[in-house]
Amino acid sequence: LQGDTVKFKKEDNEWVSVTSGRGKFKLAGVNREQFPEVPTFRAASLKLPAGVLNYFIQHTSFAITTEQSRFTLSGAKFILADGKARMVTTDGHRLAFVECDVDTSAGAMDALIPRKALLELVKLSRDSNDEVSFGEDTNHIYFEVDGRLLITRKLSGNFPNYEMVLPKDNDKVAVFDLDE
Repeated sequence: LQGDTVKFKKEDNEWVSVTSGRGKFKLAGVNREQFPEVPTFRAASLKLPAGVLNYFIQHTSFAITTEQSRFTLSGAKFILADGKARMVTTDGHRLAFVECDVDTSAGAMDALIPRKALLELVKLSRDSNDEVSFGEDTNHIYFEVDGRLLITRKLSGNFPNYEMVLPKDNDKVAVFDLDE
C-alpha cells in the first residue's frame, strides 16, 4: 500500500473495498453473526521465557507426524509440572524430548498442542525477550506474547507412553567430534 491513508468501506454481500494511494482492493468478508465466537479466558497464570518455548519447539517439531490418520501425534505433548517443563513429539519412528527446570508454583499443564499452533507461536515469540503467558480451558490453549493472543484448540486423545521407550539408568556416553 503506497498511500498515507488506508480506507475501508463495507460493500454489499459482506465485501470490503480497501483503497490506499493508487491501490484498490476488494476482499470477501464474513457477516459478524457468522464469525466464530472468540473464547474468553481468565488472566494467564503460567509463564515461560519466550526463548525457552522457542527452544522446545525448534528442537522437537521435526518429529511431529504429517500423517492425518495419526491425530494424537500431529502435535506436541507439553507438560508443566513438578518443577519441570517438558515437550515431547513423535511420528512413530522418531521421538524428540526436551526438558528443563522451571518454577511451577503457579500451576501445572498437560496438553497436546497442534503443530500449526506451535509454528505460529514461534513466529510470535521469535523476537521477544519477554515471557510467554499461557493457560487453558477444557478445549483451548491460549498464549499471549507482547500483547498478541494466540488461541488454539487442544488435540484430543491419548499421546503414547513415551516414558516406556526412554532408557532408564543409562551409564553409556558417547562423545563425537562435531567437525568429523
